[in-house]
Amino acid sequence: MVETEPAELTIAHGSVALIREEAMHLLREHFAELEFARQGFEFRPWWTAYQAIEDEGRLLVLTAHRGETIVGYSVVVLQTCAHDCSQFLARSDLLFVARDQRHGGVAKALMAATETAAKRDGCTGITWHSKPGTQFEAVLDRMGYEKAEVVYFKRFG
Repeated sequence: MVETEPAELTIAHGSVALIREEAMHLLREHFAELEFARQGFEFRPWWTAYQAIEDEGRLLVLTAHRGETIVGYSVVVLQTCAHDCSQFLARSDLLFVARDQRHGGVAKALMAATETAAKRDGCTGITWHSKPGTQFEAVLDRMGYEKAEVVYFKRFG
């Protein structure tokens, strides 16, 4: 058996249409890993809302590829902070890397490219969201991010 080097990683700007057409398998994998999948949420992305935000120029979509294959994505919403209108922030909505690609620096490359693009678009900061106790939370800690808040969830009914 001949071992081959993995294809070079590339990061590219994407779109809602690209995610829908080429990354649905990753979205489903992402959803299956989320805590919400066990809390009664269903996989029903609100594509109309994502498209409207993109049409307003407030959605930043980046995709990670190895060769022709999408192996991850980052989606952030750009918005003025309601508490301080001098702050224009990038708020992470989705960050996901295929399980078999998680030890090759893909997430860090996506994060770095996302931050570069957000700065270019005038953002003053970025928030990343992580489930407690996950590998991603540890990555954020190692990368020097400040834990700014903790979010709790309660299902009604």
